[in-house]
Amino acid sequence: MPPEAVVFLTSMLPVVELRGAIPLGLSLGLHPVSTFLLAVIGNSIPVPFVWLLVNPVSNFVKRMPRVRRVWEAYLARTSRKGSSVQRYGLIGLAIFVAVPLPSTGGWTGAILASLVGFRLLPSCVCVVIGIILAGVIVMTLSLLGMLGIGGISHA
Repeated sequence: MPPEAVVFLTSMLPVVELRGAIPLGLSLGLHPVSTFLLAVIGNSIPVPFVWLLVNPVSNFVKRMPRVRRVWEAYLARTSRKGSSVQRYGLIGLAIFVAVPLPSTGGWTGAILASLVGFRLLPSCVCVVIGIILAGVIVMTLSLLGMLGIGGISHA
């Protein structure tokens, strides 16, 4: 599989998203601009589908007691993260997604936007803005790491 496809598909995965795809693309020798664009586009594609599927998946999972407990725990944990998003609205959503930490990416942002009740289009725009900002942060940190700046010295 071409490295471009690997980066694109990796960025679409929950949890990994562009936070994993950008360093992967750079390690595969792709140009930073190509890596950034592939990762941002790939990470953005699932956002509207995730937003649209949160409620149908929840309704389906409610019929399965074992899975329901895990799903409801995940939604509760995600909702707790959403207090600042609710306080600051769509700008808070973009900032939440932009922070390159585990469970703050596009997938979680789309789920959170749906749970909070934000409309689809404004939610997707703000999540994509957050994805772009996260991409800039991750790319900067990755390039600095490749240059040996700000990393741990191996003396």
